[in-house]
Amino acid sequence: MAAFKAALAVFPQHMAGALTAFALLPLVQRFFPPAAMRPALHLVGTTGSGKSEIAALMTSFYGHFTRDTPPAQWGDTVNTVEVLGYALADGLFWVDDWKPCYSDERTFTRFLHAYSRGMGRGRLTKDSKVRQDRPCRGLLLSTGETTIEGEASILARMLVLEIPPWEKRDPGGKKLAQAEILRSMLPGFTAHFAQWIAVQVETGTLQKLLAREYEVSVKGYRDKLTAQLGRQANTGRVIGNWATLITVYRLLRQFLEERDADDTLPAWQDSIVETAKAVQEERAGQVFIDTLGQLLASGDVRLVDLDSDEEVKPGTPIIGYQDRQHLYLLPEISLREVKPTQSLNFTTKSIGDQLRDDGWLLPSVNDGRLTMQKRLRGNRAWVWCLKREMLDGDSDDSGDSEAHENHQTARKV
Repeated sequence: MAAFKAALAVFPQHMAGALTAFALLPLVQRFFPPAAMRPALHLVGTTGSGKSEIAALMTSFYGHFTRDTPPAQWGDTVNTVEVLGYALADGLFWVDDWKPCYSDERTFTRFLHAYSRGMGRGRLTKDSKVRQDRPCRGLLLSTGETTIEGEASILARMLVLEIPPWEKRDPGGKKLAQAEILRSMLPGFTAHFAQWIAVQVETGTLQKLLAREYEVSVKGYRDKLTAQLGRQANTGRVIGNWATLITVYRLLRQFLEERDADDTLPAWQDSIVETAKAVQEERAGQVFIDTLGQLLASGDVRLVDLDSDEEVKPGTPIIGYQDRQHLYLLPEISLREVKPTQSLNFTTKSIGDQLRDDGWLLPSVNDGRLTMQKRLRGNRAWVWCLKREMLDGDSDDSGDSEAHENHQTARKV
């Protein structure tokens, strides 16, 4: 218990609960319901922030580790990382020092997708037979000075926590020095927790408890995000990841309460709202919207106002049309103008699907297609019909009429 308390003192206090829950998640992951998420954790921090020290302490719940002895590094081949992760079932698998120069984004993305699904990479032998599947069975703990940008699917599959500077948390390293003295005792804490879990399994209560707590947590987090971000927060995996962690946190608190030591566990804090916002901002549809807004603001592209008799002059590319209620974007032309500014490896259909799911794109009422045919300035064109406030940044339909007229004037100028 002293070793447990000393380790928690080293963790940043606002994320100590989440870090502890993830460290002990491998002991109970297999008892969660099949639909529960299997999160990965990525610690981000500059050199000297202490992210490797924290990762080493978390891994020390399972053996003797220091900041210089991670089980694997992202500089290893992805096959090596996967094979080592296969061997470390029901344990914490720390992979250190992610950098784009070590593991290219495509490889990293493919690995994280396979990890979250419990699948290995498909490979063939020399005689074209399928090799044995060796998925990463350890719970992935990653560290690095940065993380992938522009990949909403990756951010949704892994919890990214930014580690604050070391000196602000532990001046002089006094807390770390105390933890070092007791570090070798941490596996003893894990053994006692595992023994307690085994009793719950044998009595048939653990699986029911985890299923119930996970379901309650999912509902609670979904309601929280809906209240703060609205229905456009397409963040099912993010909700599942945090629901998994808080379920382990509650289980751990129950274990400590029975030993009259629950005061050692810090209060629960999460960053699900910030995570959900980050995922939403990285979605291709949102990136597309943001980039279009910048291009329009800079005058590099334009929308033709259907409520005006303004003559359309050649020059600036026209990406669509607008009236008081809707935008009518020409999808292929809009994407062509966005790509030089923002690299988007998506088709107009995939972007349109996301815009529809987020509530911005109004599909055709006749057949549900993403595009509809509309006569614009005497010509027929296939367009996306979008809500006007998508680019205005204002979802209040009641709006001020004078402000709207001023905005219209500003757009024409």
